[in-house]
Amino acid sequence: MESGSIQARKASREVQSNREYFKDRAATMITIYQGVSGIAGVAGVIALIAGVLLKDPYILSMGVGLIFLGGGGAILAGKYRDLKSHNQIFDDMLAENSRLKGQVVFFESQNKNLEQSNVQLKGQVGELSNKLVTLQQTVLRFDQENDELRQSNEQLSGQILDLSEKVRELLESVRKFNDENAELKNSNSALKGHVSDLETMKGKFEVSVGELVKNEQAFRMMKERFEVLQTQFSTAQEKEIAHDLERQKIDLVRQDREEQMLIREEEGIRQLQLLAQKDEILLAQEAEIVKGMQMLQEKEVILKQQEERIVQSLQSFAVERADLMRLRQLISNLRQQHPQVIAQVEGELVVFVDIPTDPRSY
Repeated sequence: MESGSIQARKASREVQSNREYFKDRAATMITIYQGVSGIAGVAGVIALIAGVLLKDPYILSMGVGLIFLGGGGAILAGKYRDLKSHNQIFDDMLAENSRLKGQVVFFESQNKNLEQSNVQLKGQVGELSNKLVTLQQTVLRFDQENDELRQSNEQLSGQILDLSEKVRELLESVRKFNDENAELKNSNSALKGHVSDLETMKGKFEVSVGELVKNEQAFRMMKERFEVLQTQFSTAQEKEIAHDLERQKIDLVRQDREEQMLIREEEGIRQLQLLAQKDEILLAQEAEIVKGMQMLQEKEVILKQQEERIVQSLQSFAVERADLMRLRQLISNLRQQHPQVIAQVEGELVVFVDIPTDPRSY
């Protein structure tokens, strides 16, 4: 490329030097032809006039030839003028050629740049083609995943509806459990009051039994003393015949003792009656206590059955609550992954009520 440009510059310099030479030569020839044409024209006119006057055909032909020679000189001068104009055109063409050569060099550099850009663009096009293939594969994978997620969302929507129905049933069960628990609490409070009354009656019964034991001991002592008195009275009757003097004393003593014994006997009978009444009261209280104990046993059986039912209900409730917690975790995960779908589904469902985590809170 550099050798070609050097040769082009050499050729341009040679053309320029030749152009200057021909330019000077053309100017000289134009001057010569103008002078010759002027002289030849004047000489031809003179020769023509002389030939006419002299009637010499040779002079006439020479005059005509000179006239033609002057015309030819004028024609040559015109031609040289045209040549000068053509030389100017040639100069313009050389200038345009130089300009075009500069543009050729510029376009060659631009072509190199464009070739490099074309290579780069081809590489980028190849990369973009690979990326396009990768993106198409990704789009296909996303379409498949979208279909799978759509099916999964439909299944989860059905599961959410089923679980929402189960939640309603669980809430109804919890409400029933709360009502039963309230009834059990009321029944337990009533049983506690009844047990307290029975404990009070039991204390009174123990006090009455203690008094009864004390009265029985006093009655035995009185009975023993009465038997002693009867023995003494029998002995006194046996000795009555032998001891007349003593008899009056014994009578007095006996009368005194009989009065005392009658008083004591009446007191003993009265105490026995009181003891009998207390026995009846104690028997009635004992019957009530036995009846109360039977009622307590029945209540204990009922409470145990209710407690077993509550335990079973709480166990089933714990299982259902664990299912509910898993469902909530699943819904939370779905809400993070697909918030729009879950928001749409939640708009069609009832509002969930928070259930206490500790069964003892019921």
